[in-house]
Amino acid sequence: MHPLTDPPKLKKQEKHDIEVVVDRLTVKPSAKQRLTESVETALSLADGIVVLEFVDHAHDAHNREQRFSEKLACPNGHALAVDDLEPRSFSFNSPYGACPECSGLGIRKEVDPDLVVPDPS
Repeated sequence: MHPLTDPPKLKKQEKHDIEVVVDRLTVKPSAKQRLTESVETALSLADGIVVLEFVDHAHDAHNREQRFSEKLACPNGHALAVDDLEPRSFSFNSPYGACPECSGLGIRKEVDPDLVVPDPS
């Protein structure tokens, strides 16, 4: 993380993902308006995609970060866009609207080499 007053040097020839912290707050009923405004700001800055980080889930890597998209697309960066919604888009039995990378589950199973090979020497 870098403060806006001291941004890192970026190479023009490379594609970069830049994430901005829009707000930090404790979710409670009295913060509803602030949360709404923060999410709307994030969506406008990030072309319709927002990442929410839950610091109280520090021990749970799967639930610590949640991505959301206001477009008909997978917020996890998978190449999927749905043109028009149809009844089959909402059926768990139909792969029509499912992301081809995660099969519509929103997760991917990957191998962590550090856990498979504890001593790489």
